[in-house]
Amino acid sequence: MAVNLSVWVDSFLNGSVPMTLNWSPSPPIWVTPTFTVAAQCRVGATLVLFVFAAVSNLSVLISVCWGRGYRLAAHLRPLIASLASADLIMTFVVIPLDAVWNVTVQWYAGDVMCKLLCFLKLFAMHSAAFILVVVSLDRHRAILHPLDSLDAGVRNRRMLLVAWTLSLLLSSPQLFIFRTIKADGVDFTQCVTHGSFQYRWQETTYNMFHFVTLYVVPLLVMTYCYTRIFIKINEQMHKNKGVSSPYIVYVKLQAELNPLIYRLGTLRTKTTPQKTENTQQKKSAMMTNGVLSLWFLIKSCSIVHKSPYFH
Repeated sequence: MAVNLSVWVDSFLNGSVPMTLNWSPSPPIWVTPTFTVAAQCRVGATLVLFVFAAVSNLSVLISVCWGRGYRLAAHLRPLIASLASADLIMTFVVIPLDAVWNVTVQWYAGDVMCKLLCFLKLFAMHSAAFILVVVSLDRHRAILHPLDSLDAGVRNRRMLLVAWTLSLLLSSPQLFIFRTIKADGVDFTQCVTHGSFQYRWQETTYNMFHFVTLYVVPLLVMTYCYTRIFIKINEQMHKNKGVSSPYIVYVKLQAELNPLIYRLGTLRTKTTPQKTENTQQKKSAMMTNGVLSLWFLIKSCSIVHKSPYFH
């Protein structure tokens, strides 16, 4: 190669070769993707997450509808049931199809299923995030504005409708940007967004928009709500130095800020105020404990089994 190069240089200096070279690189050799070790680990982790998410979310849904969770307030049960339902869409639809996709490497299910899977994936993630926001808004309203608890059921149903509708609207572009594309010269088909965006920055903007609506905005709203709840309960605990339980503080806060409902409850049960207070404390403690337990369970499931699916 060195001899040929030196000969070419001598010829160039003598003027026997043109000033330009018409050299074109050979096209890259197509390497078909395979079911690698990394993909095998991903499938194994997906199956573990599937079992964990299925058991936990089904348990929550059954508990809310027929079990101990049925003791929750009527306006809280639709919130927890909706959150578990959103996670079950991810569990029984998205996770199995994604696992099969990792095994087959390429896409065999056709263009319609390609669009539907990508839509359901984003729809389930958005709906779960927005319903968590609805739960935080409900708790914020109940503690800081207890007089508004009389219409909590209607308000929660409206917020749930907005959450599901927003999830549907924000996920609908997936039906148009994802498609099946066959590689030239080889038998390989994939479900991708190739050709849907004219410029790279457009796809980046689209992904960043969903990142903000899916993670940033819900996190900011929930942080705001639970920070104000913590501040309110903390202030009440300072007023009640001898009370150490946040649940009892919550009950006393409700009785202090909402004396009308508290008195109506006393008259309705035809008991003494002290007995009514004890009963209300137990019920409120049970309700709050149930809400927090279900919230942390579903939230942990959501974070664990949905985070690998945001592309």
